[in-house]
Amino acid sequence: MKEIIILVDKEGKMTLRTSGFTGEACLESTQHLEQILGLQDAEKELTSEYFIQPQAERQPIRQVGN
Repeated sequence: MKEIIILVDKEGKMTLRTSGFTGEACLESTQHLEQILGLQDAEKELTSEYFIQPQAERQPIRQVGN
């Protein structure tokens, strides 16, 4: 399941966390929220999920001919 979590600490500092995204999809998915919340210049901490390459959708191979 893909999730975007917004955490707010006691001082009002906001942090975005993602779960279930691989590769750059996590950055792409939070881009709009970062702009709305004014976090686009915030420091980013990449998780291990970021370094997982997304699997390309595989299409079945169809043999043609004999």
